[in-house]
Amino acid sequence: ARLAFVVSLDAVNFGSGWFPHLRKRPGCSGYFTIASAWKERFDARGAPSVDELLALRAQDCAQMFQQDPGNEPVAELMGLFAQALAALGRCLRERHGGSFAHLVESAGGRAEALVLELAHMPLYRDVAHCDGRTLPFYKRAQLTCSDLDLAFGGQGWGRFEDLDRLTIFADNLVPHVLRVEG
Repeated sequence: ARLAFVVSLDAVNFGSGWFPHLRKRPGCSGYFTIASAWKERFDARGAPSVDELLALRAQDCAQMFQQDPGNEPVAELMGLFAQALAALGRCLRERHGGSFAHLVESAGGRAEALVLELAHMPLYRDVAHCDGRTLPFYKRAQLTCSDLDLAFGGQGWGRFEDLDRLTIFADNLVPHVLRVEG
């Protein structure tokens, strides 16, 4: 359950540009509002199945994350969350036998390999194009490796022999600013 929680939370660990529009919990940032609601979902029902991930829609995410689906920026973010979680479900089903463990184990203890595996999902493929070059950020994919390391104390599913080779994590707002600026 811890593995599924970390991987699935990181699947929706984006959207800071929308956070000013979120209905935040008292004393919580946008991230902790989302993370707390996701944890409550896990506590109540356990890890979502692949079918549950695939079935999520924007309105489901709005309800689960306790957000107003009538707020247009929030509705857009909830749609992206549903898209990200469905992509995770497809990745798990099509590439990893429906297993969060197989996803992480497929990397063979290499953070770079897990980053590239996660980048098969469209919303993990955060790249910019500049002067004819493609510049990958892979912020959430790299953060997933770091979060797994923290969650498992560098052991088991959190052990990566090359974790120190990851690049600096792009600030949450960099991709949003690039998107807004075209």
